[in-house]
Amino acid sequence: MATSDIEFTDGKEKILTKYARPLMEATAVINVSLIKDHDNAGYTGCLKNMTHGSISNPSKHHAHRSSPQIAKLYAHEAIKSRVRLHVVDGFKLMYDGGPVQVVSYVPHESVYVTTDPVAMDALGWELVDKTRVAKGMKTLKDAGREPAYIAAAGDMGLGIADRSKHVVKEIKL
Repeated sequence: MATSDIEFTDGKEKILTKYARPLMEATAVINVSLIKDHDNAGYTGCLKNMTHGSISNPSKHHAHRSSPQIAKLYAHEAIKSRVRLHVVDGFKLMYDGGPVQVVSYVPHESVYVTTDPVAMDALGWELVDKTRVAKGMKTLKDAGREPAYIAAAGDMGLGIADRSKHVVKEIKL
């Protein structure tokens, strides 16, 4: 069984983080996340939902726009060995203001299901950027909030970040 502790450095200090007991006691996890803008990390989806929602001190992992912290925290066996499925509630798409400001969203009326959190976060980021541009706003990258942790997670082998390699199948109900 994986230890619930991880020692992490943000380049300045060592940070001891504990993973939540329910996560550590689980043998399988289904992650349910949203598609949303984040004032620090740029985007919040599958990866950040699991990491920052499952540790004792998420605020300690926001330096450098949470990159590569989100990727490194997700790569720990506590999460990587347990998460089996990601269900993304895309009923509405939050494109600005998350998580603490007045949130701006548009109806999206979708549900996404995947085993690849990196691919889903890359798609979610793309959807947020398309909505921001349609609303006359800068992309997350142009606003200085590129979610670089998504590429870092892809580079670590946690999934596929390259959108050109993704296959999305739409099922209309």
